[in-house]
Amino acid sequence: MQIFLIAGEKSRAASAFPEAQFFFARGIFLIRDEVDWKDNYRMCVDCYSKAAETAALTGDYEKMDEWLNIVLLRSKELDDQLRAYYIRVKALASQAEMEPAV
Repeated sequence: MQIFLIAGEKSRAASAFPEAQFFFARGIFLIRDEVDWKDNYRMCVDCYSKAAETAALTGDYEKMDEWLNIVLLRSKELDDQLRAYYIRVKALASQAEMEPAV
């Protein structure tokens, strides 16, 4: 999972957003529900959050919502929840949907 997270980060840094989304999605695919969320919490949150943010950048708002909902359901820390809501608000604002954003 970590290798896909790193590859996604490098792709995103190079503005290769579809490739970054692919790598983050592969990392998510490898997450084994409870085991990884317990043992690798930070990596799981980062993978889902970065995948959601990248999905928003590529216009895949359905996937973004799916991944953010998982972060919101499984997050243990307020900072992780705030990050998810921030990503969602930025995506809504970029779609000129200001009413749901506030």
